[in-house]
Amino acid sequence: MKQDWIISGYEMVAKSGFSGLKIEPLARTMNKNKSSFYFHFIDLDLFTYDLLNYHVESLKLLAFKESKAKRVNPDLIEILLDHKIDILFNQQLRFNNSKLCSTHKCNKLII
Repeated sequence: MKQDWIISGYEMVAKSGFSGLKIEPLARTMNKNKSSFYFHFIDLDLFTYDLLNYHVESLKLLAFKESKAKRVNPDLIEILLDHKIDILFNQQLRFNNSKLCSTHKCNKLII
């Protein structure tokens, strides 16, 4: 399923960075073959684009939950722990902003 690829890739980038995002290792972690990846995505650039869109949606959810938090402890702390992967992915975006934008011909991401 396409969403499974996106979630696994999202976690891989969060933990290893964009330089660690490779189709073959990702397929191995999912017990799938590379052709399954290409069934859903034309190439790694399109996959990265989908990861970025997934991240935007994840951040919207995180912001909504933060706005509803009554207290820092335990409310906000629990929210941040639940969204650990989103925060790590965001950190990778900050580290790789210029590289990503040159690859995807975009303006600088400000996250």
